[in-house]
Amino acid sequence: MDGEVVRPDRLVTLLLHKPAGYITSLSDPQGRPVVTSLLPPGDFPRLFPVGRLDWDTEGLLLLTNDGALAHALTHPRFHVSRVYHAKVRGRPTLEALERLRRGIVSDGEHLSALAVEVLRTTPHNAWLAVTLGEGRYRQVRRMCEAAGHPVVRLIRVSLGPLRLGDLPRGAWRSLAPAELASLKALVPGAAPLPGAAARQAAPPRPGAAGQRPPPGPGADRRARAPGKQPREAAPRGNPRERPPRGNPRERA
Repeated sequence: MDGEVVRPDRLVTLLLHKPAGYITSLSDPQGRPVVTSLLPPGDFPRLFPVGRLDWDTEGLLLLTNDGALAHALTHPRFHVSRVYHAKVRGRPTLEALERLRRGIVSDGEHLSALAVEVLRTTPHNAWLAVTLGEGRYRQVRRMCEAAGHPVVRLIRVSLGPLRLGDLPRGAWRSLAPAELASLKALVPGAAPLPGAAARQAAPPRPGAAGQRPPPGPGADRRARAPGKQPREAAPRGNPRERPPRGNPRERA
C-alpha cells in the first residue's frame, strides 16, 4: 500500500485455561475482566475467543486470529465434540442419567448429550462427564437443572482432540503443530491459505520489555500463568475435594 509491503498477521492459536469470573469477550462495558487480559500485552496480534464459556464456567478456551478455523470449530455441521466435567447437587439416579442422554426440552429446544457418565460421588454431590456434539447456550446447566441436579461447578476439559490436562487456571500455551493438524483434520473447510501453516508455526515477535516470547515448536512449552489475577473463590462443597482429571474420551 503506497509503495509499502503489507504483511498479514501471523496465525496464532492459543489454548487458555479460563478461570471463573472472566468474560469470554475482548471488552466488557461493565468493566468486568475479560479472557484476553490474561495474555501478556504486545506479544500477539489481535486474538478472538473460539466460541464462548459463561462467566462462571472454567476450562479449555481457544484464542486465535485464524477466522476460518474459528468458524469451522463452532459451526454445528462439523459436530466437534466438547467434554465438560460438571459437579452437580445430589447423586443422579440411573433414570436421571438416561434422561440426560435421551434429551430434555428447555425453552422449546431439544437438548441432549452424546454421553453422560458418573466420575465419582460424595454424600451430597456428584461429578459427571458430559459429552456434547455442539455447544448451545448454557446447555449443560439447563439439562442438569431440568433433571433435578443443578450444576455447582462446570469445567470444559476437552474440545475435539485437545485436552486441558494439568494447565493451571489462568495459564495458556501455544498449540503444537500436531494439535493444529488434528484440529484441521476435523474441519477440512478450515484449511489455511498457502503459507499460513508456516506463519502459524513461526515463533512470535518479542513482547514488551521484560517479557519472554512464547516458545516455538519443539521447545519446552511450559504453561505461563498471568502476573496478577484475582484470587478465585473456592467452589462450595467439600473444601478438600478436587475436580477429577480430564477423561481423554470426553468432550470439553
